[in-house]
Amino acid sequence: MKLFLITSLLIVGCVSNPVWVEPDNYTMTLDGRLPKKDGTEVYDLALLRDRVQTIHRISGSLLSDGVIPYVEQKIQFESSHYWSFSQGDTLVTIYRRNVDINGRWVIVDTQTVIAPDSMRVPTTNEWSYTDKKGEFSSMIAPTVWMLGDTMTIKAIWTSKWYQTDTIRKFIRIALH
Repeated sequence: MKLFLITSLLIVGCVSNPVWVEPDNYTMTLDGRLPKKDGTEVYDLALLRDRVQTIHRISGSLLSDGVIPYVEQKIQFESSHYWSFSQGDTLVTIYRRNVDINGRWVIVDTQTVIAPDSMRVPTTNEWSYTDKKGEFSSMIAPTVWMLGDTMTIKAIWTSKWYQTDTIRKFIRIALH
């Protein structure tokens, strides 16, 4: 009888405290929400000529086994382009980066133009979270000085449980 009670308590105790384990099979999509350039995988964004930055929304989704994740997930964004200048400077320095074969950013070149004000400005928001449908979005804002460039946007999801489980998606946007 004692053995039966102890076994019953162990079974009930294990069932009443289920442990949620993060699935290992996430998939992520990333969409530039623009037409593609000449049938390639490069999106095409027309920059506004009457202002410093052109604002545009990009979006994507993160699914687990093709369904919505159990909890909201954090998505990080990086851009190949940003611009900066120091207080009191009259020049802006634009940095252009590209991704090397190891997935790391490498500065390709820089350009200097006359500055309208003083600050460091990224061309994408750094973070977003998935909503109840597993969808996320971020804003990009390339400058008119980047006209003729192709911007690379990288979205990154990293598992909260297993830091080695990471998904990276890239899109390229031609700025004309």
